[in-house]
Amino acid sequence: MLRDQQLRCGDAILPVGHLAAIIQDYVHPREILRDDRLDQEEKRAILCFWASDACAVDSRPGFRWLPGTPGPILFDHVIAALQALDGASEGRKSRRAGAKQATQPMYAGA
Repeated sequence: MLRDQQLRCGDAILPVGHLAAIIQDYVHPREILRDDRLDQEEKRAILCFWASDACAVDSRPGFRWLPGTPGPILFDHVIAALQALDGASEGRKSRRAGAKQATQPMYAGA
């Protein structure tokens, strides 16, 4: 059953459950950002694991290879995707906070 599967990079294990079936769909980290099947936590989990030393390529420290993907990717590309995810998350939080403030009545103090 897919929910019981785990993703292995060396000795590290990421329990991926239903993600196991779709990890092989990715060629580049930015594809994870565009995948509507994943929520923010799932995107972060995959990208963090991809960036980890567990996915490092022997004798090529600037590369990471997520099992199931076609080949290694520059570490900087994985980090850029994580930063973009953080930026998107912060943007949503700011918009929600702004909307919440706009809907709260403002009263003049006495």
